[in-house]
This record gives sequence, structure tokens and C-alpha cells, in this order.
Amino acid sequence: MIVLAIVHYFWQKYCDKKEGQAAFVAIDETKLQKQNDISVPGYYAILPVLPLILILIVGVMAMFVENIKMDIFVLTFISFFIALIVEVIRKRSFKNVQESATEIFKGMGQGFSQVVMLVVGGSLFTVGIQSLGVIDSLLSSVQSSSSAGIFTSLFFSGATALFGILSGGGLAMFYAVIDLIPNVASKAGIDGIVITLPMQMIANLARTISPVAAVVMIVASTVGVSPVRILKRTAVPTIIGIIMVVVLSLIILPY
Repeated sequence: MIVLAIVHYFWQKYCDKKEGQAAFVAIDETKLQKQNDISVPGYYAILPVLPLILILIVGVMAMFVENIKMDIFVLTFISFFIALIVEVIRKRSFKNVQESATEIFKGMGQGFSQVVMLVVGGSLFTVGIQSLGVIDSLLSSVQSSSSAGIFTSLFFSGATALFGILSGGGLAMFYAVIDLIPNVASKAGIDGIVITLPMQMIANLARTISPVAAVVMIVASTVGVSPVRILKRTAVPTIIGIIMVVVLSLIILPY
């Protein structure tokens, strides 16, 4: 994270200098004004970050009290009902709040369909490389090598990065192959964490250099520029971050 932050700062400075005045995008204030027309109390700013606050609270409590377990889904719905109660109290009517309350379920449905599509795509990719014998060939070629862990980790990390760039959601690849990891790790004679940890971190990084990633398209449409222009800003820091993940994995994890 430290290296990423440093590279990000100097790369943006370089891009600003190279692009000159074109680096600065004018934002249409009238559109922003329309979005801010709805007046709500200032304390409403806490409601979107309630899940994060509850996660931190539960995490701290778990350090001192045993058997406290709470997953993100439960905490999200707790936060939703807190926000619902606050809105009902403010408007003094549950009926008026019902319509806006359904938006969370619409968003969940849309997000679920997108995630399922990506996971299915990742599963197809996994089945494909298995059917072609790519994994077996890789393992048989490095099984007797002292560097089996390194080659196996690099292979799965590279596949995750490629899938993340192409699909905009690298975690789908991670979830799709996670069941294979124990078997692959045992054949390679390494701990499964050696493969899974770099995969998970790279999966999160790779989406920032994908032209079809939701975050890239949202930022590009908000500032009114091409997604390619956003990718020019994110590519170098992200690639450096991926390299750092691999390097640190090779140094820290027990091969």
C-alpha cells in the first residue's frame, strides 16, 4: 500500500504535467446541484458507513469476548433497518418510506445477477483449462522442481489478473477456482495460502485496469471522459501494485 501510494502520487503528477491544461476536467455544476436538491439532516452521512462502523465494533468486541460472530450480510441488514427506522421517524410515516426502502432489494437483485454472471464465466474458464489439461500439465512439469510453489502461484495469479482485466471482476475467478486450490497445492507440495492470498489481492487490483469494470465506467461517466483516459491514470500504479503483491508473496509466504 505504501509503494502504491507513492507511485500513484508521482504518476498523477507526471500525467498532469504531460497533459497540461487538458488534464483538468470541468464539472457541470448544474447537474451536481440537481442531485443535491433533496434536503436531509447532516447526520444522514453516517448511515451509508454504518456497516463499516459495525464491522469495526464487532471486530473490537471479538478481541475481548469469545463466540462473537457476525457476517457482513447480517450487519448490512442491521444497518438497513436502522436507516429505515431513522427515515420513518423523520418523515413520521412508514408508508412514505416504503417506496425508497425497496431500492436496496432492487440493487441487490441487479448486483446478484452481475456477480452470478461473472462467477459462471470464471467457472467456465476453470473447467476449460481443466479439460484442456493445462493444470495437470503445469503440475507434472514443476512437481519435481524446487520452484513448484513459485510457478503454480504465478500461474494462478496471472490467470486471475487476466480474467479481472477482461471481465472487470477478478474475484469471480477467485471464487470459481477456490475449490481446486487444496488439491493443486498438495500436488505442488505447498501451502494453499501461497496460491490463494496473491490471487485474492490481485483480483481486487486487476479491476482498476479493466475498461469494463463498473468503477471505471462510473468515474468516466461522472467526469465526462473516455474510460481509456481513466485507465491511463490507473494502469501504472496498478501494475506496480500487482508486481509488489507477487514479490512480497515470494518473500513472506512459506514455499
